[in-house]
Amino acid sequence: MEKLLKNVTISIVTNDMTEPDERVNFDGSLRISSDWRKVDFAESAPKRPKARNTRVFEGEMLTTVAKPDGSYQLHTKNINPLKIKDFPQRMFSEASALVEKLKGRR
Repeated sequence: MEKLLKNVTISIVTNDMTEPDERVNFDGSLRISSDWRKVDFAESAPKRPKARNTRVFEGEMLTTVAKPDGSYQLHTKNINPLKIKDFPQRMFSEASALVEKLKGRR
């Protein structure tokens, strides 16, 4: 949208109007030309959703996600080990299954 007001061209610029090779993102800015004949109001750039880590393993007690750098992050679920019968053996069994699954991904 462009409008002439008292010999000044006022326009609203969206980020998709800029040239792709400029690699400039105008985020809610006001640009005024050196001769004060053109004023551009730039829209706020839309925020992209943050990329989440991909879940690789979902077990009864463990969860694992793959991070963007290629590493894995292990999370234990919020459980009370006193209420789980044979907790150490079950945790070891689940961790072993996780290691076997991760070996297949490499």
